[in-house]
Amino acid sequence: MPALGTNQGVPGTQTQTTVQSGTNVTTGNNLSGVYTQSGGGTTTLTVPISGSDGRGAYSGVRSSTITITSGSTGNADVGSGSGSYGATETATVSVGGGNATATYTDTTLSLNTSSGSNWFNGVAGTSGQWVRTTATQTVSETGSAPGAGYTMLWLSGSTATDSASYDSSNRLSTNTHSDTGTGSLHQSGSNGSANGYTIDKTEGTTRGSTRTADGDSGLSTATGTVSTSSTAIETNQHGTNNATFTEILGYSSSLSGWANAGAGVYVQSSTGSRSANFAQRGVIGTGTHSVTESSTGGYTATTQGYAGVAINSVTETGSSTDTATLSVSGGTPAYTLVARGVDSWTHTGSTNSVTGATSRNEQGNDTYTLSENGTASGGAFTQSVTGAESYTGSFAGNTANQEEVGTLTGAGTWTRTSSGAGSTKVSGTTRYALDLWDTAKSEPVDPEATNSCYPIPSLTLQSPTKLLSNL
Repeated sequence: MPALGTNQGVPGTQTQTTVQSGTNVTTGNNLSGVYTQSGGGTTTLTVPISGSDGRGAYSGVRSSTITITSGSTGNADVGSGSGSYGATETATVSVGGGNATATYTDTTLSLNTSSGSNWFNGVAGTSGQWVRTTATQTVSETGSAPGAGYTMLWLSGSTATDSASYDSSNRLSTNTHSDTGTGSLHQSGSNGSANGYTIDKTEGTTRGSTRTADGDSGLSTATGTVSTSSTAIETNQHGTNNATFTEILGYSSSLSGWANAGAGVYVQSSTGSRSANFAQRGVIGTGTHSVTESSTGGYTATTQGYAGVAINSVTETGSSTDTATLSVSGGTPAYTLVARGVDSWTHTGSTNSVTGATSRNEQGNDTYTLSENGTASGGAFTQSVTGAESYTGSFAGNTANQEEVGTLTGAGTWTRTSSGAGSTKVSGTTRYALDLWDTAKSEPVDPEATNSCYPIPSLTLQSPTKLLSNL
């Protein structure tokens, strides 16, 4: 995340100071073929910064130091050797600026490293390499104006590692990758003694993959995983009124597959899950309100390809569960509303990579419940809605003209039960057809997504949110 005071203005006159030093030593023996090499160097850089942007004039300085080392040894006669290197960069950017009524200071500290090694053996026919990079950054900023001020702190870090090996005797190669990333933000501000806010957020990502390939058989395999998470909390105070927002998100997926280059066949499978939670609570005058929402879901997908017949096929199944609760008290009306929905679907499709012909089928089911109780102007009330929907679809198209035609039909029913003096809705059951697809309409097909059942048309399903008006 860039600093809030990132300066994109008109630069002033700048003077750069650079200092470099380094060494390099190489030794060898022409008779034995043995050699060694070592080297390294350091560069320091100082750059004044000045200019203006939307917040006024600013000035500061950027200083950095880069250090590099390397070394290798081997035998030229037998074709073997190994080497390694390392690099480190540290940098500091300090800037201050503003105008007659508001000022700020901004400091960014960063550290980047890179290291690696490689080796080879001409007799055995083997070789490999390894590389790792890391990066960390700290950004802090403070600002002030008459009666107001803010602070911001952003911390981030990442690490990535890659390795590769190859054996010429069996033509087997292996590649691995992993990386992680983290970030955290804290920001607070105030405008007078009774008004203010805070924001805190953390996030993280982890990925990993492994690939193998056999040059003799043409077989290859691949596996991978990815997961992300984030938590954000925001508070707001405005006099005697206040509110707190919380959001928690999560996602994970895994992939595995294999391919036979000789036969022209590949299979890839993936699974994934997601979760989302949101909460809002606050006080306005003499009343209080709260909203909580949660959503979870998952999917499983399989892709198959056959080069001989140029057909790629996809099968995907998934489901999601969504819940929401809304509560209002301290006045009229006062009520609590609870909603829950469950969706499930299956999508299948295929693409001919030669002719561009596509086909896909869809089937889905949705169920939901809504309940509400409270007090309105007429008195106490209780209402509930239960419903179910289903749909099926069949489509055909071609990536050459980027069009697709088909049918998507469905039906649903919901039943409302209402009681109490404050109720304004009558009880009853309604059945309806879903207006999902115009059979005379053509939809574009994305030629870059031919290995997927998508794009899926925008469905006008009766969702729990849409049915709130029925209560």
